[in-house]
Amino acid sequence: MQLALDSALGRRSLKMSDFVVGERIGEGSFGVVYSGAVVPKGGPAPAARVGKAKTRLELDDRFKEKVILKKIKVGTAGAKECGDYEEWFNYRVARAAPESCAEFLGSFVADKTKSEFIKGGKWLVWKFEGDRTLGNYMSDRNFPFNLEGLMFGRAVQGLDSGSRAALVVKQVMRQLVTSLKRIHGTGIVHRDIKPSNLVVTRRGQVKLIDFGAATDLRIGKNYVPDRALLDPDYCPPELYVLPEETPQPPAEPIAAILSPILWQLNSPDLFDMYSAGIVLMQMASPMLRSPSGLKNFNSELKAAGYDLNRWRETTRRRPDLQILDLDSGRGWDLATKLISQRGANKRGRLTAAAALRHPYFLLGGDQAAAVLSKLSLSK
Repeated sequence: MQLALDSALGRRSLKMSDFVVGERIGEGSFGVVYSGAVVPKGGPAPAARVGKAKTRLELDDRFKEKVILKKIKVGTAGAKECGDYEEWFNYRVARAAPESCAEFLGSFVADKTKSEFIKGGKWLVWKFEGDRTLGNYMSDRNFPFNLEGLMFGRAVQGLDSGSRAALVVKQVMRQLVTSLKRIHGTGIVHRDIKPSNLVVTRRGQVKLIDFGAATDLRIGKNYVPDRALLDPDYCPPELYVLPEETPQPPAEPIAAILSPILWQLNSPDLFDMYSAGIVLMQMASPMLRSPSGLKNFNSELKAAGYDLNRWRETTRRRPDLQILDLDSGRGWDLATKLISQRGANKRGRLTAAAALRHPYFLLGGDQAAAVLSKLSLSK
C-alpha cells in the first residue's frame, strides 16, 4: 500500500535529471552528502556546476526548491546494503514519526556517469531543512550561544550566561529525547546517536539523520544478533542492541507478534539513551567536545565502571560541569541516569519516556524556555 501511494505521489519516480548538485557538505563511510536543488519543470537543463558555482547554488534564483542529496558510494563494501537500509528506514520513520527526521523525498539511480554521478549509483534525497548538524555548532567556540537565536528567536534576556547556556542545552536535549521516544515507540532503535547525526533546522528544530545503522526490532530489519554497528565514542558498554545469544528473528509476521515480549525483556531502546547521555555531557562540558577529550573521557569512564559519579570523583582533569549543576544538579542527575551500566535485569538507565518526566525537563526556569521555543517554532 505504501509503495502504491508513494508511486502515485511521485516519491519513487525521481530521476537524476530532476536535480542539480551543489556544494559537498560531508562524507561518511558509505556516502557523500551534497547540497542541491530541484530543477524547475519545463526549464532548461542546467549546466554542470563546478568550482565556485557550486557554493553559489543557494543564491541561484533559478532553483527555488533546495534539497540535500546523499550519494551512496559505489564499490565500497557494505555501502549498497547500508544505503538500502537507510532508504527503507527513512520511509518508515516518515510514516511513523515524521517530526523526528528530515522530510525524505525519495531516491533515484543515476542513469549515466557525469560530474558526481556514477551510472548505477543510488542517491537519496531530503527536503532542505538545514545543512548544519549539532556537531557543526559544537565545534564553534561560541556554542551553545550560537544556537540561542535559532532555538528562542532571540537572545534570552534577564539571565546570566550560564543560565542561558543551560536553557539551550536543555532545549536540544528535550528535542532529541522526544524524537527517540517517537521512534522507540514504533520499534526502531537508531544505534548511531551522536552530534553529527542530529541536524539543526533553520527553525531551531533538532532532527535525527543517518538511519543506515538503525534496526526495526518488530520484524528484525537490519538486525544480526552478533554484529555490532557502533561508533565507539558513543556506544554503551553492552555493545549490542540485544544480547548476543538472542536468536535470529523468525519470519516477519511472527517477529512482529513476538517483538513486544522481546522489547520488554531486553529494553533495546536503552542503547540509544546511553548515547544521548554522552551528547548531553559533550554539550555541557567544553572539554569533551574535541575527539581527544571525548576519548580520554571514555577511557576514564570505563576505568570507573561506567559510574559517572565515580568518574567525577577520580578524574585528574577539571571538567566544567556548571551547566549540569544548576537547579540543584538536576542536569547532572539526568546524565548519571543515562550513562551507566545495564543492570542484571537488562534494564538500568532511563527510557526516553522516563527521561522526559525527569525534573531536569520539568522544573527550574524551563517554562520560560518552552514559551520562547514555541514562539520561535511558530514563525
